[in-house]
Amino acid sequence: MEVLAPAGSMEMAKAAVHAGCDAIYCGGDFFGARAYAENFSLEAFKELIHYCHERKVKVYITLNTLIKNKEMAFAFQYAQKLYTLGVDAIIVQDIGLVSILTKVYPEMTLHGSTQMTLLNTEALFWADKMGIKRGILPRELSLEEIQKMRRKTNLELEVFVHGSLCVCVSGQCLMSSFIGKRSGNRGRCAQPCRMDYESVAPNGKIIGTSKALNVSDLYTLHRIGELLECRIDSIKIEGRMKKAEYVFAAVKNYKAALENKNTDSLALREVSHRDFTEGLLFHAFGEKYYQSEFEKRRPVAKIIYKRHKIYLEFLLPVFEKDILEIQSASGRTYPLTMNENYNSGEFFSSEYFQDALQGSKVFRIFSGKLRREMETALKEEKSEPVILRFSGEIGEPAILCLEYMGHIFKAFSDEIEIAQNKGLEKERILEQLKKTGEEPLFFIEDIYIDFPMNAYLPISQINRLRRSVFGQLHDFQKNKRKRRLELKEYSLPLSKTNKGLQEVEYVLEAKDYSQLIDLDLSFFKHLYLYDLEGMENIIFHGNIYYAPGLVMERDFHEIIHQFEKYKKKLRGIVAEDLGVVHYCQSRKIPFMGGQGLNILNTESVNLLAENADGILLSAELNGEEIKDILSRSNGKLQLQLYGDIKMMQLRSCPFSVIKKCKDATSCSYCSYSKGHLLRDRKGAEFNFSAQKGWFTLSSSNISLIREKEKLISWGIHQLKISIIQERAPKKCLENIIKEYDFNDSQQIKSHFYRGIE
Repeated sequence: MEVLAPAGSMEMAKAAVHAGCDAIYCGGDFFGARAYAENFSLEAFKELIHYCHERKVKVYITLNTLIKNKEMAFAFQYAQKLYTLGVDAIIVQDIGLVSILTKVYPEMTLHGSTQMTLLNTEALFWADKMGIKRGILPRELSLEEIQKMRRKTNLELEVFVHGSLCVCVSGQCLMSSFIGKRSGNRGRCAQPCRMDYESVAPNGKIIGTSKALNVSDLYTLHRIGELLECRIDSIKIEGRMKKAEYVFAAVKNYKAALENKNTDSLALREVSHRDFTEGLLFHAFGEKYYQSEFEKRRPVAKIIYKRHKIYLEFLLPVFEKDILEIQSASGRTYPLTMNENYNSGEFFSSEYFQDALQGSKVFRIFSGKLRREMETALKEEKSEPVILRFSGEIGEPAILCLEYMGHIFKAFSDEIEIAQNKGLEKERILEQLKKTGEEPLFFIEDIYIDFPMNAYLPISQINRLRRSVFGQLHDFQKNKRKRRLELKEYSLPLSKTNKGLQEVEYVLEAKDYSQLIDLDLSFFKHLYLYDLEGMENIIFHGNIYYAPGLVMERDFHEIIHQFEKYKKKLRGIVAEDLGVVHYCQSRKIPFMGGQGLNILNTESVNLLAENADGILLSAELNGEEIKDILSRSNGKLQLQLYGDIKMMQLRSCPFSVIKKCKDATSCSYCSYSKGHLLRDRKGAEFNFSAQKGWFTLSSSNISLIREKEKLISWGIHQLKISIIQERAPKKCLENIIKEYDFNDSQQIKSHFYRGIE
């Protein structure tokens, strides 16, 4: 099983390699999901790839953001340049970019990012069909679901086992871009899940303020054996924006766990500022998943007062060069560097911290012990054997051959001369050939010498030969995975002349039959239903689609069962994930592309056009970007005209800590499941709903009614109206049909006017 480590810098990469990782993943200056990490330039990638490959460590580079039309040509070029450097795989999110790369370079190794939301086996089938070699599974999947998926596919599977968690399903968060103007789908997450929110009841009463979406850090060190039994190909450690010590400690311990060696969980806690959770991988819920306070470091000492002096009483061992954080009585904090080791239970006093606050906790902010371990490991190298053969005849050049794994590297001297006095002895040749102190990655296993006893060759010539063959070996290592290819150009599909449509198809999205009672549905061509119960009572002359939302592996069979049950009245399914897309395309079932597909460019549209009755464009596009996609794309394109938008989709309830819930068994009748909301520090409100294991935070209603005529003139095919959050759907629809503008200052503004970076 591969241990895959994060590397946001060269220091982190070296720490990971010397801790024992099998591969690293890192991002460049463009299209990475960690835009605020240090990251690597193309020149820096060359050094990194060479360093890792010499040490038998693979390098995966992230291009795991969504790509806009205007960026696609550059993204394609950038991927090609990375490929020529010898990168072992490229991690991708955007399905349009995947389509281009796999058509032009079918041999290129692509890994499907967790941002691709590969929630079920059908999604893995889609990835396999597209030429993707590995699926990086979402952190919402349980071990049982992963086991089931493993049995059904030969695709490589990668699973997160340690580090920070997103509360929302990866690739499905819009909250950051709508309230922070920084899109998580573009690598610029503003981390809204770490902020304070007011919990508000349906009557407007504030229940409390907390970090309701703040998830603990994933920690599965003690359960690695279960993942081994699951036949996972790679275990992944999160943390490209963390320190080298964090990466070193995490890799070292997870590698040790895989090899049944001793591990140090305390070292992992020392480099994390949050509590640990086993995650949804092992069904964590409520207090076992969320943490209400951000700071959860373990104190190593406390401040006490005795004998008229302030002392540190150590609660954990402290080591020389550790840096501790002291809190003063005035409220400021300052560092204290330890000059010797102390055991738990011991005391220490110094004039330096006599102003410390009595009873306050003391935290370790830098581990001298861990740093020393890392520095020691960085000096150690795993060397590989080589064989040297030195030979020559008088009047001919001497030849030095280096043999390495079936490869031979040769160097030639000047002509060998007859010795005027004493010939060059074998022992002297051996002595010079063994001088490989500058070659930590290789050791000489054997040396064979065939040299005349009466011959002479300057020692400088032997040294030159030795340096030459080892130089050739290094060049071979550096270049063996580089690829030669002629860079190809990419052009967007040509813009078409579009005079707009005479008639637009309107789509109505409703929760269930109860929302449709007394509604005049004649205005609509298509109807989406989340819950199919009672649909036999619906009188509707258009097309009805089952809209189950995102589909987890555990739920897929039941979702398909529901579709088959009502198939006679249904036209097709609304696909929010690639698994449902594959299921429909492989069975010629009509589908509508939903919000979860994150359609941000023309290539993505064209890829999904087969069997699609319509494809919803991303809510993160601005007007000009929408217009450009409409002018270049095949198939019917859809925009949301009115209604709420799902900001976050979660698999663990944010109110579960308040309610002390242990699992989701009571969600169907919980008073918090409807009407409650979260309000951020700027007053933005997010409606909360819970149904069928999903917990959703939705925006206030967004309206593009004032832009309807403009959209029609651009050639939009379908306009969707959602009434899922409406308490008076009849009045709402009447106003929409009358083209009443619902925009007001209280609503979250649509990206139609501002877009994202």
